[in-house]
Amino acid sequence: MNVIGIILAAGSSSRMSASKQLLPYKGQSLIRRIAEMTMALPLTVSYCVTGALRQEIIEATEGTDLRYIHNSDHHKGMGTSLSTAISHIIDSNDIELPDAVLVMLTDQPLIPVSHYRRLIDTAISDKADIISTSYNETYGAPTLFKKATYKDLQRLNETVGAKSVITKYKNRTQFIECTEAGFDVDTDEDYVRLVG
Repeated sequence: MNVIGIILAAGSSSRMSASKQLLPYKGQSLIRRIAEMTMALPLTVSYCVTGALRQEIIEATEGTDLRYIHNSDHHKGMGTSLSTAISHIIDSNDIELPDAVLVMLTDQPLIPVSHYRRLIDTAISDKADIISTSYNETYGAPTLFKKATYKDLQRLNETVGAKSVITKYKNRTQFIECTEAGFDVDTDEDYVRLVG
């Protein structure tokens, strides 16, 4: 199965005193951590969607295999970042249209690489169009979306995010639990808990 990775890293971290993508954790920035994780996964290629910190993120991930997509509408939310990435992949002449995309976030550093592998392995063996992560009685990222959902992902915007696509196709979604996905770095307090 041809799977492309998409790291959403365009946010401005407006609820924090520093840019969370660049925060250090276990000797490397959060963006570097997820970038290196993609290199350990069976992904054809991985893209990082940048926005507020384009140059800083490129510098922080130097030496990895990441390619970059800039979302000029990043201030409108993650939905626009994912739709921008999907449109770029569909329109690209450099790569074959993938069978699926694996959507990942920079602010979930506790998720082990084994969970990302399990999402991909399940996509290969299961006919479901979406393989999503469940945690704390909800669901969301990281999520793998197969080709049948691309049109829906392209239509995401500032008011409609990827969770709406999972909800729409819930009967065609396989959920895999990962308790570590329930922790994300959204505030300074979250970061203190992470490194404390």
